[in-house]
Amino acid sequence: MTFKSFIIQTINKFLNIYDYSLSKNKKNFEIYKYKNYEEYKNIQIETNYRKIDRVFADDRTLKLIIDEIKSNFLAQKVLGICHGTRNGYEQKFFIDNLDCEIIGTEISDNAEKFKHTIMWDFHDGKKEWENNFNFLYSNSLDQSFNPDQALDVWFSQIIKNGIMIIEHSDTSFESSITDPFSVDQYYFSYFLSKKFSFKASIKIIETTKPQKKRNGENIKIWLYIIKKLI
Repeated sequence: MTFKSFIIQTINKFLNIYDYSLSKNKKNFEIYKYKNYEEYKNIQIETNYRKIDRVFADDRTLKLIIDEIKSNFLAQKVLGICHGTRNGYEQKFFIDNLDCEIIGTEISDNAEKFKHTIMWDFHDGKKEWENNFNFLYSNSLDQSFNPDQALDVWFSQIIKNGIMIIEHSDTSFESSITDPFSVDQYYFSYFLSKKFSFKASIKIIETTKPQKKRNGENIKIWLYIIKKLI
């Protein structure tokens, strides 16, 4: 650890008592620009293979999501879809812990090696998925080259009174070639409320993950529960 890193970490330990921390001056909204769609797709596939055994979803957060689903659909078998699922962990967890049928999408060409997963770019609509699912979950919006388009497609896939759950974390504050979409939680809240004004209600759950960031701090996450009203 460098002396600078030590000083920053020491200051942050103090500031964390008051729920503050030092950070770089970053843009509150940024999208990495690719040369073309093929570059985007190839980068996502390469990243998928390289991280195939790494899972960002965690049981504690998924249990919170299941509680939200159950409170919205009492004693009812539900139909769900997850986007950007890599090795299908989310689908398996939902199937094991919720009365549901579910599919997941993954852009990589190894998608169908994993149960309940199909190869699909989540930016693209699919006619038979429109107004079809009780719930939609994704922690992969940061992998979108066009989040506005992705959210339009996803919102179209849930039924009236269905819920779309977007998991957002403080590891998504910097845009990169692998995770092109970066946004802080404040601007994202504004962005969603403006986008879905009069179309949905939005509930935000703030919590932390068991995983740690490189500096040893817990990952902060925000679950945006977007309930379709029309």
